[in-house]
Amino acid sequence: MKQQTMQFVFLMFLMVFLGACAISNEGASDYRYYDANNVVSKYMKPSTVDKHQIKEGESLLVSLKQVYIKDFTEFKSTLRFFRGEEANGEIAIIVNAFEQGSGTRDFGPKGLQNGRVAFFSDDVEKGQFLNFSNLSTVYGPLAYKGNNFILDLYIVEFDQPGEQLKKLISNIKDLSKTFYPPSSPAANVISQMASTLITDEQDDIAFHYSFELKALGGELELDTGILLSGNYVFIREEDRNNTTDWANLKIDNMTGRLVYKKLKDKTDCTVRDKEYKKECFYTENTYVVMEVNKAKSSLKNDTQEMLYKNLVSELSAKEADIFTTDIPEDIIKNFAKDILMRKNFSLIMNKIEILQASNNTKISNNAALDGFLNLWYEKKDEGSTALKYEVENASVKILEENLGNLVASCISDTQEMIGIMDILRNRSTTVAPTSLGKLIAALNCNEIVADSSKAKASKK
Repeated sequence: MKQQTMQFVFLMFLMVFLGACAISNEGASDYRYYDANNVVSKYMKPSTVDKHQIKEGESLLVSLKQVYIKDFTEFKSTLRFFRGEEANGEIAIIVNAFEQGSGTRDFGPKGLQNGRVAFFSDDVEKGQFLNFSNLSTVYGPLAYKGNNFILDLYIVEFDQPGEQLKKLISNIKDLSKTFYPPSSPAANVISQMASTLITDEQDDIAFHYSFELKALGGELELDTGILLSGNYVFIREEDRNNTTDWANLKIDNMTGRLVYKKLKDKTDCTVRDKEYKKECFYTENTYVVMEVNKAKSSLKNDTQEMLYKNLVSELSAKEADIFTTDIPEDIIKNFAKDILMRKNFSLIMNKIEILQASNNTKISNNAALDGFLNLWYEKKDEGSTALKYEVENASVKILEENLGNLVASCISDTQEMIGIMDILRNRSTTVAPTSLGKLIAALNCNEIVADSSKAKASKK
């Protein structure tokens, strides 16, 4: 009995000791690209995939579609040991994704520190799919500038104390209260806060893969990795001598998960009632399914490049310990103000772009003009000079430049143009009725031109 007790004590000591040590077991990983028809490839000729290429100026969005965790190094807690329950771990998916020239890559510990958390859970068991679907937390939507796209992808198991993680999550929730609904493009910026988790080298790296996808250009007949819309699958082989049988795998488009084409006994995996049999789903290794796609718009989301830098700078200046103390209220307010001003810029710019379009209807033009005037001149409250739709100075210059181009396309008289721009620059002043009439004429000419063209056509 005494010997059994000593063995038990030693086992508990070993669990605690090993649980506090960093373990790196990245395995051997590789990736494949799957198009919408499940055609699989890794390197391909640019001349053969034109319709899937992400082109300069388009909005690029990269999402985590599915992640399966085969195994990790976490030991059972004492309570779970006595209950006979499986060990669970604190798992994060961390990404460092950027266009060449706008980010830095580091293959050491700083590679993790430069990343941001695309997903985190403190309750993951071995052999499960993580509890999410199609999270657009990897990258974008951001306007693609036409450079090579670089991605470092990590799966990390944390050895941080539970209370510290709870405080971090609490702080992230406090930040989220300053935003708009979760669907707001700015909401994804919150996930970047969690990169503060990577504070030392006591975290277990269970997966790491780096890749770079080429932009348009180069030798069109040279097989290479290309930035394409579609699914990219990363598989980690625990046995580093194994080779993944990619030819026998495809993506189930209904679930976003990998399935076998044939089982080991040569049985075909066919869909029945729109679903595969349980044994047809691939569960041999940890894997990640990532979707690269084009988005409708990136204007509102380009702010996330700027916001995180501002927040980190403020936190560093205040030396706030995000694990043990609340984030100072002034930091939260400043962070929220940054986002609000960028959102205001997007709202106003959207109205100007509609007014600049040459194919507007009378209804769309009038709605855009009314919306612009309300956004441009509306005050915060009665008697206040603070603008409700405040925009940072650099963004105001961009808006005024676009307004100037619009006015110039509507008015040929130089002095009249200068007068209109003076009215527009004085945002804090209520517009007089006579000035308002001039503004409407100066900003509404595209619709007038369209109507006059129709009138001329009807006379013919």
